[in-house]
Amino acid sequence: MMLKAILVDDEVLANTLLENLLLDVGGIEIIGKSTNPDEALMLVSDLMPDIVFLDIEMPNKNGLQVANQIKQHHEQIEIVFVTAYNQYALEAFDIYASGYLLKPIEKGRLEKTVSLLERRKKGNSGVKKEPTKTLKAQLMGDFVLFDLEGEPIKWRTKKVKELCAYLLHHQHPVHRTKLMEDLWPDTSLDKVSTHIHSSIYQLRKELKKHGFSDAIIYRDERYSIKLELECDFFNLQTMLGQSVQPEEQIHQMIEWYKNDYLVHEGYTWALSQSEKIKNQFKRMLEDWIVNIGQVQNDFKRIVLEKLIELDPLDEAYSKELMKYYVSDGNVQKALEIYKQLEKVLWEELEVRPKDETEKVLQALL
Repeated sequence: MMLKAILVDDEVLANTLLENLLLDVGGIEIIGKSTNPDEALMLVSDLMPDIVFLDIEMPNKNGLQVANQIKQHHEQIEIVFVTAYNQYALEAFDIYASGYLLKPIEKGRLEKTVSLLERRKKGNSGVKKEPTKTLKAQLMGDFVLFDLEGEPIKWRTKKVKELCAYLLHHQHPVHRTKLMEDLWPDTSLDKVSTHIHSSIYQLRKELKKHGFSDAIIYRDERYSIKLELECDFFNLQTMLGQSVQPEEQIHQMIEWYKNDYLVHEGYTWALSQSEKIKNQFKRMLEDWIVNIGQVQNDFKRIVLEKLIELDPLDEAYSKELMKYYVSDGNVQKALEIYKQLEKVLWEELEVRPKDETEKVLQALL
């Protein structure tokens, strides 16, 4: 497995020369380059490299300061200093530098440094893995991410919470430009870049606090999230994709479908998926009602009540539930269902129930 690296030098030519040398040596995938120390810090938070090759003498902020900031937040990242001066060596290794390369860089010296880093990486990967940790997420209704103790995670800002929900929603890498358009549609381009870096950093920090240090992935200008997750929405998607759903499974899906997808969060980017999963769920419940025919049982009542909850303006659901209560001998309950339907149709559409529904009512009087 190749080591991921970021190159930081205020001279473009120096970055290019080092890139060519590393490509020649092999074993390193260069995932980012920067000539600006502050931009480099944001790149490190976004890309999470294995190594940063860092020049020391740069304007505004020297490489030693940059390395200190990287180590404060990401102590696992290896730092290799690249400089034309050797007087910084002691100070560099005080920061736990993994290498110190003098310019002009000798290929043999670079090969030894890369080899050392590869051995260190292999040694770390050989450590016994901890048992898989699983978080629980609720996406139906509200968005809640629970920690390993089952407590809701408290977000630093609403936007960090939305960013987490957005990455879970997509389930695949999302281009940086699309993320900007969806989450900051009315913000100027220069400000959006800062917002993204800040929100990604805070999300990484929060997930790391709960034991998920490598959950946010950035590659080819695309963000994604990788978590072991138990999630109501994902479970619903899986079950709705099956050709046959037994009664117990439908009961479980009704439990999960507490409300429409992310409906309480007001995320406009979620509306299409919300409508899609709702329609799939309705069709599945409708098919089940058709398949059982004239069979009357308590679970039929539960399914019909859920259908009315999903679409109270569809008279067919209320009519079927009225028939259920009539066959069960509960005329009073059938009348209540009719009155509820009559009320909602008038309030929303200013119409009365159809003749077919009226006939069911007349049969009760």
